[in-house]
Amino acid sequence: TASIRLAHPAQRLGRWQRLAMPGLPAAEELQSLGARRLSAGVAIWTAVMGEALKLGRDFVARGDSAALFTPDSLKGGWVNGLMNA
Repeated sequence: TASIRLAHPAQRLGRWQRLAMPGLPAAEELQSLGARRLSAGVAIWTAVMGEALKLGRDFVARGDSAALFTPDSLKGGWVNGLMNA
């Protein structure tokens, strides 16, 4: 049977589950190898925070507000609604 090799023992969650990391095969391939669960762990959070840090630094350095408002930006009303939930 094929096996999945991971770079660091801390990334081994068990025979049927894997933690997302650079170089890990795509979910479809992992499933064909027998993995039943793929976890993002903190990867999404760290990516979001890295982008937030970059945006903040760029804004302070240049003072350009336009970069803070992209088509992918969440709308203020939606975010405010989360605070009221």
